[in-house]
Amino acid sequence: MIRGLARRPCGGIVRVEDLPPECRVSSHKVLTTIEALERDAILRGLMDRKSNVQRTAQDLGTSLT
Repeated sequence: MIRGLARRPCGGIVRVEDLPPECRVSSHKVLTTIEALERDAILRGLMDRKSNVQRTAQDLGTSLT
């Protein structure tokens, strides 16, 4: 992943959007493997759906509550 970012032609600037979901979230809590997978699925869903929380929840088969 880092090598791919280093080869980008955009002047060496790495934006938050260029990073995978697991690099965008900061937390002091150590997640279990399943928690990390769930977080990544939610973040990818939000990115794919332009931050549409309701659609992401629906597509993941979960509710907002």
